[in-house]
Amino acid sequence: MRRNIMLVVAVLMSVSLLWISTAAAEQPADAPQDPDKQVCMDENDPAYNATMASHKLMKNGQQALLIGKYDIAIREFRAALKRLPENDDARMQLAWTLTQAGKPREAVKELEVLKAKRPNWTALHLAYGTAYAAAGDEAPARDHFEVVFASEPDEMRHWLFYAEAMERFGPAKAAAVLEDAMGKKKDWHPVGAEAGRLYYRSGDYAKALALLMPACENLTEHEGLLMPLIVSIHATADHAAMLAQLKTKADGAGTAWCKAAYGGVLYMDGKAAEAKPYILDAVKTGKNNAAALYFKGRLLLDDGKIIEGAETLSGVTSGDPSKNLDILYMTGKALEAVPNQDLSIGAYKAFINLAARRSVMADKRKAAEIRIKELEAATSI
Repeated sequence: MRRNIMLVVAVLMSVSLLWISTAAAEQPADAPQDPDKQVCMDENDPAYNATMASHKLMKNGQQALLIGKYDIAIREFRAALKRLPENDDARMQLAWTLTQAGKPREAVKELEVLKAKRPNWTALHLAYGTAYAAAGDEAPARDHFEVVFASEPDEMRHWLFYAEAMERFGPAKAAAVLEDAMGKKKDWHPVGAEAGRLYYRSGDYAKALALLMPACENLTEHEGLLMPLIVSIHATADHAAMLAQLKTKADGAGTAWCKAAYGGVLYMDGKAAEAKPYILDAVKTGKNNAAALYFKGRLLLDDGKIIEGAETLSGVTSGDPSKNLDILYMTGKALEAVPNQDLSIGAYKAFINLAARRSVMADKRKAAEIRIKELEAATSI
């Protein structure tokens, strides 16, 4: 399970670095240029040596960040700044790393240095919003995101960062902001998907369904969407019409997400036998289909195939568990049926780690902590 946690960190850091590198590529004219173009390429020139050393240290920091070694990344970024204080990219990445490492107040201090030099840098305000949100300061976080939206209203990724950062202050509030943004950009299906997921988290299953269904129809990547969709359909008292719609898609030319969604709802409705062929087909044909894997694992455990079921459930974390927090928690519960309780404890701990980093799902985090203590006490007897 430790390997799975590190995989999660690597995926998250890859996304973070992708944003950082993209932001750097889109910097305005006053942004630092390639080090070879800034100074004379003369190894005897102290300025050249300082620039090259700084950028080498910065790359070291990026590599450490990718594998979740925050302390090393912070050390390397600070060393890069010591060699070249004007290396704004290194300072931005240092601030981002500090936020990810749970030190958002320190991140804000670094951003203040950048703000004094480049107050209109959009990436700066995005980093500010993320840091303030992580620190629990809703008002300044929202203010900085508003600056981001005003400066680059057509950049969809900014709204996705907003969703992740602001969910901790209330998923319904964040969902409403995203839904309003999508109302102006009808093809922003990833934004609609995030809004639907957030409404699901808030318990507003009707609004969640209205956004998640079209998102699933229009997106090729469904990881993170299916469990909110499945639970939302299941929680809707009169979901016969929705099931009929899904069955038509699942029986026809529908892709794996249709089969997984239909089978998942059937399973949650207590119709495991009917659900089984759809779930197994979804696992065979579906890429990044954590929901299908989860339900397959449940089916195997129901059939008494404990080892195979446990292996399948453990595979739920092989994609990006940060998108599947709900499934990760449910996987912990399902693995309690396996004699080796370490598997269940590992899933719960992975869930707690990820959910705590984003300050979400506090009730389930507490429940998972209680179950870990109970399971540990039982295994020590």
